[in-house]
Amino acid sequence: PVFVRYVAMCGTSVVVSVASAQDRRNGNFWVSLVGSNDIVKDTYVAGLLEGASSLGLLILAGDKPADVPHMATYLTKTGKYLDRVTTLQVRTGLDVFFSDYRNRSISITSAASVVLFEINGMPKIEIEAMVERMRAAP
Repeated sequence: PVFVRYVAMCGTSVVVSVASAQDRRNGNFWVSLVGSNDIVKDTYVAGLLEGASSLGLLILAGDKPADVPHMATYLTKTGKYLDRVTTLQVRTGLDVFFSDYRNRSISITSAASVVLFEINGMPKIEIEAMVERMRAAP
């Protein structure tokens, strides 16, 4: 466990230093990682997934006890999209998503949501409409 944490911390340092070289974390940034070891992409994806599962809890932690049902709803929804996926699945999905040059201006976070929706069976027509809106966004 200590070694795994050390490797994760080192990978995070590499991602942070590479990420700081670019202002936007979009498909162009993602494909620029092509020469790096996949551990960089895996670490980036692990951070996205951990952040997605933790952020809502941090936000909801300050809510009043009456708002506890919102926490249950959040946990249910994040569990639906995050519990059955692996870092490898999401990384592979992002690689495929950004292999289309038209998707390079889309943020990695938005692309990851598309990948998670695809993994969880959202209809293709809905995915395509979502991606078209993302492409058209400034």
